[in-house]
Amino acid sequence: MEVLWDITQAIEQLLKSNYNIFGYIFPLWEIILIIVGILLLVWILGTIISKYCQKIVARTSKRCHDLNELNTRFDFHLDLQNQYIVEKDLKTKAQFDRFNYDNQFNQYIQQRIEYIKDIIEKAHTNAQLLEKYKCELKEIAPNTTKEEARKNRVPYIIYKLFEEKLVQKNILSPVTEPDFLYQIEYTSPKGRNYYSDEERYSFQQLELHYNSVQKQIERRESKAYQRTLMTESLRYDILKRDGFKCALCGRSADDGVKLHVDHIIPVSKGGKTVPENLRTLCDSCNLGKSDKYDPNGVN
Repeated sequence: MEVLWDITQAIEQLLKSNYNIFGYIFPLWEIILIIVGILLLVWILGTIISKYCQKIVARTSKRCHDLNELNTRFDFHLDLQNQYIVEKDLKTKAQFDRFNYDNQFNQYIQQRIEYIKDIIEKAHTNAQLLEKYKCELKEIAPNTTKEEARKNRVPYIIYKLFEEKLVQKNILSPVTEPDFLYQIEYTSPKGRNYYSDEERYSFQQLELHYNSVQKQIERRESKAYQRTLMTESLRYDILKRDGFKCALCGRSADDGVKLHVDHIIPVSKGGKTVPENLRTLCDSCNLGKSDKYDPNGVN
């Protein structure tokens, strides 16, 4: 404590000391204030001069002008993110332990197939445009010469420094390979335990998963698959819904006709095996209809 007291007294004595500067007597605290004031003034003047020089460079630099003009000619998808994060809260520790990233990621893509397709297409467009952009970037005007900087009344070193900063700031860098980060977490009921994990999917992996999901969707929508959905249970449900009568002529099995379940929009024309696209027809009406479909008429 005595040492601390001695140090405090020494500092206090130092601040009370006077110094002779150019014949004038100044206490130390006034000297410190003067130095701080000078430094602050230098900083303010430096900031003003810096902004003034930047405006001149931005207005007069042929290199900056060429770059700005080049940027207007390239319509990059600048809304594309470097990384997309998928978060999922799990209800149990067992779900956390058995979590299958690939299966869940496929489900995520399937539920947002158009959204993912849009991301992939935009990334490919950016990549194609970027190659051309880089080539044309090499053709813009070179750095300003000493003569041009002098003509604009800015020191060459300062002009060149600000010019390069503006160029680097305005060069477009579109995202060409966005990735996905799938994060999962689980918190125990009382909040005592917290678990988290994550899996990163590169752009190449995203494309592989997207193509796999797309093939599954196409297979489900194929003709063969649609026909396999016509189960005996579904057939009975449609017959029962239609009162076991032909939807066109009204005849039933009591009239000696055989009943069929028909696709209103034929599978060959993109029809799906779903209740709203199914109806009961007798063999005669079904044979007469065949695979005809008039979107603007009665079917």
